[in-house]
Amino acid sequence: AQVFSNLLVNASKFTQDGGQIVVSSWAEGDTIKVAVADNGAGIAAEDLPNIFGLFTQGPRADWASA
Repeated sequence: AQVFSNLLVNASKFTQDGGQIVVSSWAEGDTIKVAVADNGAGIAAEDLPNIFGLFTQGPRADWASA
């Protein structure tokens, strides 16, 4: 549950007013998959492997416009 909360909070925090957040879910065999997409600043490719680590944050440079 915490990972879903983090994804939604971050999507809302870093998407500008009037932006869009889309939550999708679907079944693949016996697995349920969930995706959260937004049109906010995004995450740098080099930061993606670390996004689920405790206390991980990307560079603050992109936060100024959030």
